[in-house]
Amino acid sequence: MRAVFLALLLVAAPVAADVGKFDPAGRERTPLKAYPVLVVRDLVDAVEKRPEGDKAEGFAAEVATGGATFAARLVEKLREDPSLKREVATTAPAEGEYAVVEGRIVDFHDGNLAQRYIGLGGRDRFGAEVEVRDGRTGALLGTVSIDLKGSPIPGAGNLIQTTGTFITGAAARVRDELLIAAGDKRRENTGRQGRLREKYASGN
Repeated sequence: MRAVFLALLLVAAPVAADVGKFDPAGRERTPLKAYPVLVVRDLVDAVEKRPEGDKAEGFAAEVATGGATFAARLVEKLREDPSLKREVATTAPAEGEYAVVEGRIVDFHDGNLAQRYIGLGGRDRFGAEVEVRDGRTGALLGTVSIDLKGSPIPGAGNLIQTTGTFITGAAARVRDELLIAAGDKRRENTGRQGRLREKYASGN
């Protein structure tokens, strides 16, 4: 019964925006295929719209936690996917080729229950730019954009559209994009959401 209720809430209050497809920096369709190791680093704080005064320090701590949580979730999602054909680490290997998955948080708001219910300016938000680079040269291999917001429409549906759920969901979507870019997974095997993105979105 609870699962049905949550599903109805999600239908009633759709999340705004999306997680983009992997955008390669060059013409190679699977630029991560040559890298046997993916090193995942915490996202850094690059949020421009932020509180000042007494709330500034607490906000910075929240964003830092969000960046670390996203990295941890991404590592978990990658390692649990049977399609993965490469190692996932949090520190660079001493030898061999590796790609670094890093980036920055550009939008963040972790509201309370009242703010989430109201929506609009109080809705939760999580926006980030994920970059994948060659670990030895620093050359950009590709990017994935994240732009997730709760519904602007007031209502109970917003109560489950939290920054925490956005981070977990974004980690799963970025995981799929990385596996596709590595040639480990086909987009049609990422579920209905992945197939719809392939059908209606432009790109590789």
